[in-house]
Amino acid sequence: MSSEGRRSSSPFNELPEPIFGSSISNAASTSSKPLLRLCYSCRKELNDDENLKSCLACRMKMREYNKKKTEKRRQARQELVTHANMTVDEKIRHVKNSFNPTTSQGNDVTPPTPTGITCLDFNGLSQTIRAKTTNTESYALIKDPESDHKKITWEVARNLAKTHRVYIHYKNPIYKKARQDSYTRQYACTCHLSNVHPHAAAFGKAPPSCTGTITFISQDDSSHPEGIPGQRITVTISHP
Repeated sequence: MSSEGRRSSSPFNELPEPIFGSSISNAASTSSKPLLRLCYSCRKELNDDENLKSCLACRMKMREYNKKKTEKRRQARQELVTHANMTVDEKIRHVKNSFNPTTSQGNDVTPPTPTGITCLDFNGLSQTIRAKTTNTESYALIKDPESDHKKITWEVARNLAKTHRVYIHYKNPIYKKARQDSYTRQYACTCHLSNVHPHAAAFGKAPPSCTGTITFISQDDSSHPEGIPGQRITVTISHP
């Protein structure tokens, strides 16, 4: 038997044609379709002509956000530079503007003496008072006809500021009120303003601020056991 006869009679020649041709062609056709592209932010379908990861609406929102963020940083740097270049008087005005004291009425009464530590004299007051705490201290003395309540509060504020490092500018009170039997003088505490470095702006740090107040009140006092008229000086330091 010839070789050709053997090939024709072989059982393998009668196998059916492979059935994978159609599936291969279908897979090739499906792989040619473009993949679905979604926005990175909102997950909406992107157009074919958009080659970026985000849609136009999300890009506009991001631009607006970055614009506001950049503007805030610019304003913060400008404030730092302005504050570092301020003079002492300008810093005082800046502190004053941060306060909004209530306008006192003409028919108000003398404020009551705050409760707190009572000292024997000015030296006892100056030894216990500190600007970075919250306390109330007072002392009484015999009334001097030549020193009214206004003068007393000014002298106490000046002496504490000059000799005992109470952080106030005693010449620039933020609030004053004169009554018949008392006088009130209030200052903004500047305990943090004195520590502002002129090059703080270079480090991107906001200058520290203090919202505390130091109040001096001089009023008539009748606590002397023999009824001698006196004056009571009260100093209140308040740090919220």
